[in-house]
Amino acid sequence: MTQAKEMQQIFAPADDVLMSDAGELKVLMSMQQGHFVELNATGRAIWERLDGMATLAAIAADLQDVYDIPPEQCEAEVLEFVGNLREHRLVEPRD
Repeated sequence: MTQAKEMQQIFAPADDVLMSDAGELKVLMSMQQGHFVELNATGRAIWERLDGMATLAAIAADLQDVYDIPPEQCEAEVLEFVGNLREHRLVEPRD
């Protein structure tokens, strides 16, 4: 799949994910898989936008303004982060 197609995907948290705030960090846990992922501020910003309605492109465009980074860098970082969440089954694609 090309990066342009990947950026048109929509994701939402998996049904079995629990979230916990730990100070400035957010911790995610898949109940089925037993995977834990600790999110920093950037990860948290992406996670909060994975609402099952926004494309990855829309999320990256929003974060470009927040973090004032080039579009290509932001898209690459969003794809990498969401790929990690998918690997741990913490997010699911939406149609």
